[in-house]
Amino acid sequence: MKDEFIQLLRCPNTGEELKLYVLKDAFNKEKETTDKGLQMIKRECLKNDLSKALFNSSFSFIYPIIDEIPMLDPSKAYSIKVN
Repeated sequence: MKDEFIQLLRCPNTGEELKLYVLKDAFNKEKETTDKGLQMIKRECLKNDLSKALFNSSFSFIYPIIDEIPMLDPSKAYSIKVN
């Protein structure tokens, strides 16, 4: 999924910017050790068998990407809470 396309997308629930999370991305693994939000996203992706997802800036929702199509329907969102 191209960065230019992702930059156009917004969270349907909050209106915030969305960012791409790729489960097997080495950059994410490095950041996950210190970032609680990324740890929560990884846990939710593993629990729901997702390899890619979009997440909002406040780490409150993630949206699955299935067959390279982002599921931005609010009913498909996974709500996460970062403490």
